[in-house]
Amino acid sequence: MTLYSVLVANSFLQEVDCTGIAEITVRELKKIYPITESSTAQSWHLMDDDTRILHVPDESVFGHLNIFQWNNPPYDLEFYN
Repeated sequence: MTLYSVLVANSFLQEVDCTGIAEITVRELKKIYPITESSTAQSWHLMDDDTRILHVPDESVFGHLNIFQWNNPPYDLEFYN
């Protein structure tokens, strides 16, 4: 069995690269961005430490989300959009 994550649209989506985006745990993120006198608690500080999230060191990297055209989609995919 194969698991698919699919984003469907009724118009063309620009293809981009996901370079710079990493999946890390909240525990790792808390080490990178600890709560200090100069920084406030963020919503992810309340999340479970083992939760996996997408992290980028610079927000501009979100312009590199990996979206590409699927040339061989599963059968009957048109019924899901």
